[in-house]
Amino acid sequence: MAVWKESSKRVEIITNRQGKETTPSVVAFTDKQRLIGEEAINCTGTIVFDVKRLIGRKYNDPELQKDLKYITYSIKDNGKNEPIIEVPYMSVLSAFRPEDISAMLLRRFKEIASDAMGRDVKKAIITVPAYFNDSQRESTKNAGKIAGFDVMRIINEPTAAAIAYGFEQNIVKLYGGSTKIPKIEQMVSQFFGRKPCKSIDPDKAVAFGAALQGASMIGQMQENKVILKDVTAMGLGIEIKDTEMNVVIPRYSPLPSKESRIFVTNQDNQEIARFSVFEGESQKTEENNYLDGFTISGLPRMKKGLVKFKVTFNVDINGMLSVSAVVVEPKAFSDLQGHCNVQTQRERRSDESIEIGRKRIDEMDKADEENRKKSLALQRYKKLIKLYQEKSKTNKKLEEIKEHLQQWWNESYNKIESKELNEQLEYYQSQLNNL
Repeated sequence: MAVWKESSKRVEIITNRQGKETTPSVVAFTDKQRLIGEEAINCTGTIVFDVKRLIGRKYNDPELQKDLKYITYSIKDNGKNEPIIEVPYMSVLSAFRPEDISAMLLRRFKEIASDAMGRDVKKAIITVPAYFNDSQRESTKNAGKIAGFDVMRIINEPTAAAIAYGFEQNIVKLYGGSTKIPKIEQMVSQFFGRKPCKSIDPDKAVAFGAALQGASMIGQMQENKVILKDVTAMGLGIEIKDTEMNVVIPRYSPLPSKESRIFVTNQDNQEIARFSVFEGESQKTEENNYLDGFTISGLPRMKKGLVKFKVTFNVDINGMLSVSAVVVEPKAFSDLQGHCNVQTQRERRSDESIEIGRKRIDEMDKADEENRKKSLALQRYKKLIKLYQEKSKTNKKLEEIKEHLQQWWNESYNKIESKELNEQLEYYQSQLNNL
């Protein structure tokens, strides 16, 4: 995680609350609390990890089904072919969408960044794996919104790493966990004939580059402005006869990208045309990922090939896709058209749904903070009891007060809030001081 410091005109890698520069993307749930990041690693509760592999996928996605073999927490179909994560939390079985878990992590990062900057951090650049498809990107963006961020851009991790290294064209750069394996580094060195550049810690390169991109977008790097040209992760096209994939925007096309193609009817007297949108690299649509689709009806009854459509694919800077089609021949039917916005039809959550998710996390944050304060009160209580034990050896009155303190604590800890606990502990502390 990194921020751009306007005062010093430089990127700063932020440490988490445990003083570490990298934070595990894990969330743990117990009957009493929720733990995030470093503190969740050794938790005895249910630990949710690798949520990035779930976000934006359908439950029946073959890749998700493979991952289920290695995931130790409960994932179920919510009845809409969407995965939900079930965990016991505060003695209740709770269900979360993958982006809700991601939002919890992002919210924690937001808090850490705000503490480091001394103000509320609202804008963010979020990085994703290069293989992420449209649905995964949109779900990630939703997670950012739920966390309270204004998501400026979704960019690929390799792109962010390239920005971090200053666009040097003649060096080999390493980033990601697997690059720490000595054999991987050796193989890369042999392949390129040179040793990899390690001027930036691979664990930090992506965050460093994302912060630079953010600084560029808000006009803080006019002298060395970053011109970012991200690319599409997969080919985008429509299905034509016999489940054949006709690619309109090829893989690795620069973003934003807009392309149009002319298509024709394939049957005589065809009155309805169906446009099914897919992403993937296979020539067969059945092996690719279906995104969305629409139909145009009321076509003139003519021989096949005489009715023509102009189909336009438009991918914006964040990789979000919209598709439209309009009849161009015969011109008298040019008012016949259709379209779909893949991000709004598939994974985009309504503003109301995002607000509900945000409020739910707010409530959990408050509960976490209250649990933290009660834990501190418990530590204070234990120290106070120890002091009473030491001083009551010579003062019987203190022994009586100590017994009252223990009785009160055992009866009250799970019933009252931390504020009242601390007020009572303050009273017992004053009793000890006065005697």
